Amino acid sequence: MSENKGEIKKMMIILSKATLENVYAAFVLANGARMEGIEAEIFFTFFGLEAVHKRK
Repeated sequence: MSENKGEIKKMMIILSKATLENVYAAFVLANGARMEGIEAEIFFTFFGLEAVHKRK
């Protein structure tokens, strides 16, 4: 029985600022994780929510 210790299974990315650089980096990291089979989630803080707000 082989065990893969240290294998990453989940990733949480915290988006705390809605600047273009931070938003782009968060989505690139999440996409890369999913391509490797890692479960990825993005948590938007109050200021990070401006990234997905229609008016912005």
